[in-house]
Amino acid sequence: MVSKEITIDASGLPKGVTLNGGGTTRLISVTGAGNLRLKRLTLNAGNSAGAIASGFGGAIYNAGQLRLENSMFTGSTSVNYGGAVSSTGSLEVIGCTVSGNTAGSLGGGIYSASSGNLIITNTTITGNTAFLFGGGVYHTSALTLNHSTLTANHAGNKGGGVYNDFSSALDLRSSIVAG
Repeated sequence: MVSKEITIDASGLPKGVTLNGGGTTRLISVTGAGNLRLKRLTLNAGNSAGAIASGFGGAIYNAGQLRLENSMFTGSTSVNYGGAVSSTGSLEVIGCTVSGNTAGSLGGGIYSASSGNLIITNTTITGNTAFLFGGGVYHTSALTLNHSTLTANHAGNKGGGVYNDFSSALDLRSSIVAG
């Protein structure tokens, strides 16, 4: 549980750092007072079932400030929202790969429902699944995609790549969205 400002930087290690939830536990939770910055980590096989804010964020649940840099999020599952990441706080994703995650409802890769902006830069979001909306990304706030690629994501209802809820602003800059 992160409730203050913390940076975890594994960029000095040849292979970074891997956290594996074994498909049974969420890996990281950030409280409303928390401010977390992750660099060069791999978060794998997280699961939101039974965690605080159960059903939200297979690998990470964020209610504070979260900045993800040059990291990978793979093979995580959320009962409801955000297969890899569920955020009700501020979220910035830079140079990451989000792949092979699943959400039972919304946001197979990333779910963002906050009053702050979601900014995704130089990131690949691929092969994620949401059973309802937003296979790659589901958001309810302004979303900016800079030089990013969203491919081969799937939603059972709408928004294989991105689902833009509540008529939120969507700004695509040199990005590809193809399912």
